[in-house]
Amino acid sequence: MPAPKMEVRQFVSDSNNTYLIYRYKDDANNNYEYQVYQLVQGKESARYLGAPERIPGRESDLNTREMCDWIFKYK
Repeated sequence: MPAPKMEVRQFVSDSNNTYLIYRYKDDANNNYEYQVYQLVQGKESARYLGAPERIPGRESDLNTREMCDWIFKYK
C-alpha cells in the first residue's frame, strides 16, 4: 500500500492550546513540508473578521454558525 502524501494530526500543548499540523510530501525536494494552525474560538474569530453579532429585526444574538455563514457570504 502506498504511503499517504498528506497527514493531518491534532496536538494539545501543555498550555492547553490545540494545533492542527498538516504534513505533506514534497516530491520535488524529497522532504516533508508542514503547515501549522492553532484552533481558536469561532465566534471571537468571526467577530474579528467583521461579522455582526446582531441583525436588525432579530431579538437574539447570532450564533457562531450564523456569524461564520455571514463571513462566507459577505467577505
